[in-house]
Amino acid sequence: MSLAEILRIIVWVVGVPIIIYLIWRIIQRVREIERLDAEVRAEEEANAQNPYAAMARMYEAQQLLDEARGKKKRE
Repeated sequence: MSLAEILRIIVWVVGVPIIIYLIWRIIQRVREIERLDAEVRAEEEANAQNPYAAMARMYEAQQLLDEARGKKKRE
């Protein structure tokens, strides 16, 4: 065996498992991204149905804080 053949075998033995590992990691990351994308889309859908829900919750929370601090009620 020549030096070139030995180097070629070493490259194959080291390179192929690395490539397989990287492909496996890419598949995992794509699945994670798809899962997160589905969550974001579901959240966007929920917000699109009632765009003022978050504002109403913030207003209610502000009223509770004002009452707890002893301020007058807003009307």
